Amino acid sequence: MATMSAVRVAPPPPIPVIYHIQFWSSSRVVHLIEELGLSSRQVVVKTITDETLKTSPELAALNPQGKLPFMVDTDGQTVLESGAICALLLERHDGAARLAPPPGHPGRSKALQWLHYGPATAYPLAVKMFTATFGVDPDKRDTKLIEEVKKDWLRGPIKMLEKELADGRPWLLGDDYSVADVVMSYDMMTMSFTGVEGVYGTCPRVAAWFESASSRPSYKKLYTPPTA
Repeated sequence: MATMSAVRVAPPPPIPVIYHIQFWSSSRVVHLIEELGLSSRQVVVKTITDETLKTSPELAALNPQGKLPFMVDTDGQTVLESGAICALLLERHDGAARLAPPPGHPGRSKALQWLHYGPATAYPLAVKMFTATFGVDPDKRDTKLIEEVKKDWLRGPIKMLEKELADGRPWLLGDDYSVADVVMSYDMMTMSFTGVEGVYGTCPRVAAWFESASSRPSYKKLYTPPTA
């Protein structure tokens, strides 16, 4: 009788790993993962600490820049930038075009705009305001800087949101929630933590949009501060 050869079982395919710290800019990516409904068999979210990010030789080898977000992809390459990572996740896991219009769709250009506008334009202002206010004694705050950032925020991101929502649409791309809402709700969340009054502007549609966005289970799961 011939000896049966051992059956070789193929190793499981590698899984992308997202490195994440709660409330940091990696939250955009993790928020999208939640909305896509991806499991840990599809994408691994590895939560780390600020100290680990700064001191780990292993992470420094993967990402010498030492900033979030970054993803180690299935081929071992490190991918930086939340816009790029979100685009890859949508390409791989949003075949039904539920969260982003497909190539050739009229809404595609706006989806790409917001995907990059948040990290490139809104986020620098939001984080500058956050740094100037969060945990800083009110008597020691740089009020001139805060007012300058607030003005830039209101005439930049808020004006952009007002323009997009002016026709009464509930979400940034129209009737359906999308990656645009995922991306921009992060910057609005960051601003909400500063405690500075008037950072939502005077447009009721912007306030209504953010109220809806922040009511979603994925938002609450990611951005609800831990209780003491």
